[in-house]
Amino acid sequence: MLCSAIFPSNIMHETVHKDLSDIILLNEYQVCKEILWMFHVQTQMTIFKQENEFLFCIRPNVSIPSLTTIAFQNMLSPFCEYLSMIHDIEQFDKQLLSMDTSYLGYKKPPFIYEAYNAAIKEKLLSFRMEIINIEKDITAQASSQTLLSLLARLKKPLKRIKILHQVHKASVSNWKLSSNWNCASKLLSNLLLEITNSHCQEKTNICVNLYLSTIPVYLNIIDTLLGEGRLEDWRDEFVIERISDEEIAKNKDQCVKFLIRPLDDICLKDNVMHLLINKVQHIGHSIDLLVSLNRITEMWNEKMKSDEERISLKDEFYTSLLSEICKYTTQSEELVDVSPSEVDGISFISEYDEDLEKNIIQQLSAVNNPFLMKAFKDYIPPALYGQDMVDGNKCISANSCNKRRNKLFNRLQEVAKHALPLKKILEKILSEILDLRYSSASKLVKNIMMQEYKLEAHLKLMRSVYMMEAGHIMNKFYQILFHEIETNQMWNNSYFLSCILEEILSQQWPDSSSHWSIIVQDVSTHQVVHAVDSITLYYATGWPINIVLNEDILTKYNDIFRFQLKLKWALWTLNNLKFVDLEGLKSLHVKNNIEHFQIRRLESLRFWLLHAIGSIHAYLSGQVLQSLGFMFDQSLTQADSLDGVISVHREYLDKVHKHCLLTEEFEDLMTTVNNLIEMCVHIRDRWEYKKLLHTVTELSLMESSYIKYHTYLALTLHNTVQHKDADYHKLTPRQQMKSKDIFDENNVGMNFISDLSRNLLAEIAFQTLPPSGIPIPIPKMIRKKDWQVNR
Repeated sequence: MLCSAIFPSNIMHETVHKDLSDIILLNEYQVCKEILWMFHVQTQMTIFKQENEFLFCIRPNVSIPSLTTIAFQNMLSPFCEYLSMIHDIEQFDKQLLSMDTSYLGYKKPPFIYEAYNAAIKEKLLSFRMEIINIEKDITAQASSQTLLSLLARLKKPLKRIKILHQVHKASVSNWKLSSNWNCASKLLSNLLLEITNSHCQEKTNICVNLYLSTIPVYLNIIDTLLGEGRLEDWRDEFVIERISDEEIAKNKDQCVKFLIRPLDDICLKDNVMHLLINKVQHIGHSIDLLVSLNRITEMWNEKMKSDEERISLKDEFYTSLLSEICKYTTQSEELVDVSPSEVDGISFISEYDEDLEKNIIQQLSAVNNPFLMKAFKDYIPPALYGQDMVDGNKCISANSCNKRRNKLFNRLQEVAKHALPLKKILEKILSEILDLRYSSASKLVKNIMMQEYKLEAHLKLMRSVYMMEAGHIMNKFYQILFHEIETNQMWNNSYFLSCILEEILSQQWPDSSSHWSIIVQDVSTHQVVHAVDSITLYYATGWPINIVLNEDILTKYNDIFRFQLKLKWALWTLNNLKFVDLEGLKSLHVKNNIEHFQIRRLESLRFWLLHAIGSIHAYLSGQVLQSLGFMFDQSLTQADSLDGVISVHREYLDKVHKHCLLTEEFEDLMTTVNNLIEMCVHIRDRWEYKKLLHTVTELSLMESSYIKYHTYLALTLHNTVQHKDADYHKLTPRQQMKSKDIFDENNVGMNFISDLSRNLLAEIAFQTLPPSGIPIPIPKMIRKKDWQVNR
């Protein structure tokens, strides 16, 4: 029997003239046993040799009687790759838990890596438990087991190992060189990407298991932050960091207390990661404000009325996900009872040594150490663990959480044959959980700000002063301001102007008038148009109102305020020009036809400017400020959180800023308006009979310039209305003017601009408009004030 068994190998070696004594011949049972042992411990044995730390190979002088050494090597060589994979995964575990702090770049790994490592070790454990089952079968049927049958049984388990290694290498590459938050976020995003792109059921199951085992680390951080206001990120692994109090004090925007850390490209494409970031930032501001106001307990007092026990965010996530997954199972599938110990289709061994378990239970009972019992809560029977009286409720909750997670994995395994939209399911569940749990915080913050800190009254005051909606009050202020600038040598004293403003505002708002002040830059001029640019109106607000009314917001308010001051000064100046000053007394001056004609030309120019600037002022005050202010009041009532109030207020201010043509894309139009305003200075300086004869040439220049300015402004706005999607690069001298940027979805901006354009076009008698649909050619804009002459 022995000679016949070794005949093929003997013939081959005689053919190649080799000594048979150099070949180690093993039977198939020994080969199968060694292969199975190598999956437990990767070391040098009879068949396998370790060339370096990660490379295994087959010894060249080992075979079985029925195969040549070369055929034997070719048959077992694929196992070397899998052994290297297992060894590589286990090395990650050793490196992760290594406490070698000798090198300078040492840092503790993120907790999410430890959770991931535990899930990986579970996968390896389940694989080795299956190897033990195979080994038991081989031992029981040693005579009938062959190497080919072993290879067939190992095909599926080894496929899972290969998938696990591929996912592992993609998820934790270069983790020692990257920051902890980059490692953690990249791990989660890569696992979710593998789930989304996977077309293999085995790979999907593995990635889902790993993802659901690691994301609770982030959920626990979020739960502590949004539940108690503390960002407990001990190893800097969370994607959001809280700004220190010193940096917050230096920051212009007091509302920004949480910043997003730099993320990898794969994280930027992860919708679930974006959702967590946006939700945490949005809700975190409200929670942080509640903590600062010492009102965090009010949020949970309201919740406790309906929920007796507050469960963790992780538990609620598992429960909600399980409930959502059940919607994708059929009625017959829901009746199937799957053992909680089955994970990813791999069953753990149900047999156990009863004597060993009884011995362990007796020793634990004899010790009577509640903390030791808690440490072994996952490994001892629930009945015994239920006797523990220390923190019993939390321990039972932890056990139920593990059961929920196992049940969730099993349910996912049941519906694995369906193509589940797991990415959408995760987005939906996380969004609903966070909104439901912390919606009360946002509403509570808004109520505190509105009722206790009178935020709505502050916002109304901003509009009354900066937007000059309180016309009867602000009319007194700007008339005094114009007079002081033009007549008082000391007008640019900030304290002097602040006193004037405070005295006027105290008539309407005595409680808040002291909060206002005026800051004037170092400027010496008596021309209001230039002086206004150096005036800044400042409103001193305390915390937490300055979260809404920060420095950037007040800057935009001041831009609108200065523009209104210029328009009101132009109208105030033109309206104060008296005809008697221009025409003089009839008894003293006998006018000829030429003088009479020059007087009428100057008066007509005054009327033209009154019409153009008055149209802009009416558009701004009557339509933009009033209409958008009414819409802002409605949106403010509907806002359900402080962030909503901030967003609505910022959006309102941006719209006003755009409709006032104060943004960069309307710089040319604003230059035209400013030229019209400055023309009022020259008309007022020449509004006198004695200077009339010296203004003939200047009148012609001012008339032609006014016509060009007016035509440019009116026709540009008209073309904007008619062709709101057109590119006006050829029409405007400096840059493209895409009017769709200024119009909101309700077309309010279109109506505003249309009214202003129609009003300005009515004055252009010399221009014949082409048929509708054809852009009107706009005359070249004159930036240089060629109508100005040396005075």
